Amino acid sequence: MSGSGNKICMFRAWQYVLYNLFFILIGYSFLLFTSVSFADEYHYNNIIIGDRASGMGGAYTAISDDPSGLYYNPAGIAFSFGRSLSGGAQAYHMVQKEYKDVLGGRGWNRRSSEVLPNYFGIILPFGNGKMGFSFAVPDAILEDQAQTFYNIQQGIERYIININDSDKTYNFGPSYGIKINERLALGTTLYMHYRTRNYINRHFINFDDGRYQWANAYKWLTESGLKPVFGLMWTPADRWSIGTTFSKIYIFDTDLRAQATYKSPDYTNTTIDYSIWKSHDKKEFPFVTTLGIAYFPSDRILFSTDISHYTSAPYTLRLNNIDAGSYIPENVSQESVVNMAIGAEYYPNAGIALRGGLYTNMANTPELISGKTYQPEHIDMYGASLSVSSFSRLSSLTVGGNYAYGKGKAQIIGDDPSIQDAVMQNLTVFVSAAFSY
Repeated sequence: MSGSGNKICMFRAWQYVLYNLFFILIGYSFLLFTSVSFADEYHYNNIIIGDRASGMGGAYTAISDDPSGLYYNPAGIAFSFGRSLSGGAQAYHMVQKEYKDVLGGRGWNRRSSEVLPNYFGIILPFGNGKMGFSFAVPDAILEDQAQTFYNIQQGIERYIININDSDKTYNFGPSYGIKINERLALGTTLYMHYRTRNYINRHFINFDDGRYQWANAYKWLTESGLKPVFGLMWTPADRWSIGTTFSKIYIFDTDLRAQATYKSPDYTNTTIDYSIWKSHDKKEFPFVTTLGIAYFPSDRILFSTDISHYTSAPYTLRLNNIDAGSYIPENVSQESVVNMAIGAEYYPNAGIALRGGLYTNMANTPELISGKTYQPEHIDMYGASLSVSSFSRLSSLTVGGNYAYGKGKAQIIGDDPSIQDAVMQNLTVFVSAAFSY
């Protein structure tokens, strides 16, 4: 698609929740990237939460007997001892994507990095059970990028792209777990789900004949909802435990606003076009079922595994053009996903714990099909984690990290059916302190 005269300005809905990137297709449409998401709505397992759980790759549903259990399985906190506080888990989180052969045979790199609070949780006795409160950041992006490309095609001297993208998701709320008997416990967490996003994207093109063209896109988003988590923990034998959870995010308020401005390279037309869009449509989230099994062969070693199933969650997003008074419907397909994790913990002595794990972070998008356009990227991720904890009588300090890598396909250029190879990397390094009393 190309634009001249009345120029075309389109807003392409992003595949994740109502988080749709507004972009403009211009006369040289191959220069403008499609709505490639960087706030990673194409995966569900972007940041592993908690200190002990992070070291084990997130394989924690059948353990969950410390403040991390408020997030993974609130039934597990019924088996915790005394009062526990998991304080200030600080994490450095980096995401990098590389798209091959995008501009004149050159690659395009995007990078986000940020230091953020990863998790906080506290457990207290309450009646016949345990109650708690926790705060988690399951996804966060901070991208500030400026790139310049020269002579990418005959007639184009310079192409400049500037992107600023800040996107954070927060979960916070109370939990309660209670023993039904010595081998069975139930629990629930009621999280408030809140997401905020501010996105700015600027393009500028210099042509060899002195003409120029620019386009700016802005997007603001807030999303609020509830995420109830129901959990069960069962110890059928002394060295075995089985945990399962059920959860789903329900959105009750969304405010998405976007605007775009465009200047034509045509000498005879100096008009600046603009469009303003809004939507209050609520995204559909998957229903998530997780099953975990843990085995304790001795007091110094444990093994655990988790398997999580995310249902498909298609929905229709309607974007309202305020000026035209019309809607553009966008059907968004989120495929069902299965993620797995395995973890291990070893105590060489009473003061040290070593942990490791492997996990997957599979794409919730369909595989790309040759000949089609506007397809979201599909990159399956595979990760590993390591951590070490040092214990005193009532406290512990944990240092660790996890790294995930994946290769897949993406479609970067507007309405061009070409498909690019893509590589994605995800790194998180964290430090956490915990205290029991």
